[in-house]
Amino acid sequence: MLLALTGLALVLAPAHASGGEPAPGGELELATPSFAKAPLEIRRLIERLDAHSPGDRAVAEATLSEHPDFDLATASAVARDPALTPEQRQRLLNVGWRLFRAHPRAAMGISFGGEVDAMVRITNAIEPFDAARLLQAGDLIDTLDARPVRASSDGDFSAQNDMQIEILSRLPHERMRVTGFRHGQAFEGEIELGRWNQLNQAGTPDESLLRAAWLRRVHRMELDRPLELNGSSGDGKARGAVIDAVTPLAIRPNSYEAFEMRMATSNRFAREIAPAVSVVGPDTGWFAELDPRLSHAAGIAPQNNRPNMRALVEAREAEGVAGGVVEMRVLPDNNPRRMVLPGRDDPAQAAAENDQARIAAQLRRVQQARAQQMQNLERLIEQLDTALETPLTPGDRTLLIERRDSYLRTIRGLQEQVDLTERQLRELGAGVQP
Repeated sequence: MLLALTGLALVLAPAHASGGEPAPGGELELATPSFAKAPLEIRRLIERLDAHSPGDRAVAEATLSEHPDFDLATASAVARDPALTPEQRQRLLNVGWRLFRAHPRAAMGISFGGEVDAMVRITNAIEPFDAARLLQAGDLIDTLDARPVRASSDGDFSAQNDMQIEILSRLPHERMRVTGFRHGQAFEGEIELGRWNQLNQAGTPDESLLRAAWLRRVHRMELDRPLELNGSSGDGKARGAVIDAVTPLAIRPNSYEAFEMRMATSNRFAREIAPAVSVVGPDTGWFAELDPRLSHAAGIAPQNNRPNMRALVEAREAEGVAGGVVEMRVLPDNNPRRMVLPGRDDPAQAAAENDQARIAAQLRRVQQARAQQMQNLERLIEQLDTALETPLTPGDRTLLIERRDSYLRTIRGLQEQVDLTERQLRELGAGVQP
C-alpha cells in the first residue's frame, strides 16, 4: 500500500482502489499519485518539493532539473497529479521550463510574410518539412488547432509572433490542425512538425517567444493555477478575502504585476494588501511574496502557516517564510496611531479603531487560528500513526515518518507563537480568553 501526504489531507492508495476514485464511507481521501511507480529517489525528491524548509524545496527542484531519469514528459505528467500541493506543482513546472528550454525545438518549416486581414501570410514552405505538402506561398493562416492566430490585445506580440509561439509550444513530431485561406477559398489540413535545427540559418528563438511558448504549453495542459491566499481585514471585522493571482500567462519576467482582489463586502483590504504583494520570477519561480517594507507600512504581519494553506509564498528575507494566511494585526511596535489607512478621513475614527481593545481582539483571533491549525495537524499525526501500523515498504515508511516529524516541528513552532501572543495580551491588560 502506497501512501502520499499532501497539505491537510492524508491520501491513501490501497490495492483495491482504482483510478483515484474515493472509497465510499471512508474518512480519508483516496488517490493514486501519478509518481507512485517512479523510482524511490524521484518520489522522495517530489515529496521534498513541499518540505518545511525553503532550502530543501529549492535543492529538490534543482536536483530534479538535472536528474537523468526525470524528463519533460515525466515532469508534465506528474504536474497533473491532483494529490500535489500548489507549491509542488509550481516547482515541477519550474523544472519543466528548464527541461523545455533544453529540449529540441519544433518548427513548421515556413517563411512568414506579414499579416493580412489579421491573419498570417506564408511566403514559402520549406522541404523536407511536412508543411510543404499542405501550404503554398500566399496562403493566409487563420487557426492552429482551432485557436485563432491573432495579435495580442496588449500589442506585445503580433499575429506572426502568436503563430511562432504556438508552434514553439509543441515538440517535434507533434501534429497540428491548420485552417486558412488560399485565393479566397478556405482550406484545412494536418501538419506534422519538424525540428528547428532543420531550418536554414536556424539560429535561436527569441527568449521572450520561448518563454511565452512554455506558458502556452502549460496553459494548454490546464496546469496554470491562480494563487490563493486567505486573509482578514484590519478593521476589527473578521472576513476572508481571496487574492486571485494573475496566471503565469499574464506575468512577464522580472516584473511586478497587480493582483486582482475580490472582496464581497469591502475593497479596503484590497487597497491595503495589493501594494504589498508582488510577483518574482522566473529564476526563482513564479512565486508571490510580501514586500517586508510595504507589509510593515500596511500593518500586515506575515504568518508562517504552510501546513494549512500551502500557498506559493516565498520570503526574500532569510529569517522566515511568509505563509498562506495574511494576518492583519497591529502590534505596539508598528506605531498603529501613526499608520495612514487608505480611505480614512476621520482622525478620531482611525484612532478609535487602533485602541488596545481592537489590538487585543485581533490577537485573540490569531490565537484561535493557530489553535485550529494545531488541531488539524494533531489529527493528521493521528492518521499517520494509524498508517504506520500497517504493512509498508521501507521507502513509504520513511516518507511518512519524515512528514510526521515535520508536522511535530510545526506544532512546536505554533505553540511558541501562541505563548508569545499570550504575553502580548497580558501586556495589553486584556487577559487571555479560553
